[in-house]
Amino acid sequence: HYLKNKRNYLNFNRINNNRIINSGNGIIIKTEKFLRCTDNYIGYNLISNNSGLGIFLSFSEGTLIENNYISDNSEGIVMTNNMGNTIKKNVVEENSLNGIFLENGMNIWISENILDKNGGEQKNDSAFNTGNGLKIKAKKIKKVPYQNSSNIIVKANLISNNTNAGVFASNTNRLTVEGNCITDNPQSVVNQQCTKTSIRFNTRLEK
Repeated sequence: HYLKNKRNYLNFNRINNNRIINSGNGIIIKTEKFLRCTDNYIGYNLISNNSGLGIFLSFSEGTLIENNYISDNSEGIVMTNNMGNTIKKNVVEENSLNGIFLENGMNIWISENILDKNGGEQKNDSAFNTGNGLKIKAKKIKKVPYQNSSNIIVKANLISNNTNAGVFASNTNRLTVEGNCITDNPQSVVNQQCTKTSIRFNTRLEK
């Protein structure tokens, strides 16, 4: 499933109850710079054993991703330059790189997901910091809005058995990691150059 917006009308789509197996990428919703994909829904899909990404969103607002099973892809859920999206009640496991990778996102809610065994058997490459349950970072891109990651809520997730960290965050403003069970990762929460971060009420155990 590949949706691309060139004239700002990739809105209000529903992608649900699909089986996407043994393909390239799973679901991709993207647009060109400064256009928006708004109010889309991705739910109840099985996305497994694909050589590319499970779900990829770019320049999306108000998208809900819920109740998907995403496993054995190169990366589970990837979002770049997004605002106001919600990721909840998904199982994201055994993907080769990160379970969820968020780059340049604002007002993102991530809750009640299972992020398990991501990173495979590979050793973490410090240059790319893969193998995390959840990775959040900011990256400056010329003439692109949302050049930081801010107001990210990570709540009530089970994040376990990932190759590197349960949550890896860098250059993020107003990150809240609250009420999660973060167990059996080499590192629970890694905070690099983040500001106004709140990490509380989590169950944290490390290998």
